[in-house]
Amino acid sequence: VLGAVRAALLDAGVEAPVLVGHSGGAGIAVTYGAAFPSRGVITVDGSLMVGEFARTLHAMRPALEGQDFDQAWAAISGNVFGLDELNPDVRSFVAETSRARQAVLLGYWQDLLDGAPPEIQSMIFDTVTAIRRAGLPFVAVAGRELSPAESTWLATNFPEARTLVWARSGHFPHLAHPREFAELLAETATWTPL
Repeated sequence: VLGAVRAALLDAGVEAPVLVGHSGGAGIAVTYGAAFPSRGVITVDGSLMVGEFARTLHAMRPALEGQDFDQAWAAISGNVFGLDELNPDVRSFVAETSRARQAVLLGYWQDLLDGAPPEIQSMIFDTVTAIRRAGLPFVAVAGRELSPAESTWLATNFPEARTLVWARSGHFPHLAHPREFAELLAETATWTPL
């Protein structure tokens, strides 16, 4: 995926983008920002503490790869999405436009499924370190308060990160707060390439 994003940006003549990634796309945005010229990174409800999620995927792997995918996806999305926190219009939009495709999700999660959770977390630490060293602006948008463990991890490993919590918007703070999200994106116009 990272190679496809890089190729598409170069084809479009964009050499140093601001990367914005939602959910699993946050990992792609962070990894791209660490590997290629960029102007900054925004993650949208995509945790940098992926070790626990990787453990969950490992435990559910047979179902995810087999005939029980729909049930496994329902369990994951029911736990992560926080749809009950959204207003009815946003909740309906998410329900109407969400189409979990087994092959796509397994492709995105391949590294999480194949790697050991501590190794995956170490890889995230390395990418965060690269972003910090490059001095890239980094904003994490969350739809609920961060867990104490995640707050501590960020304070310890990425104190320069700016965290915006748009409460009661579950996994979709950008949809629940479109004006705030648009203002954040507009702010990136002042971010300069490094």
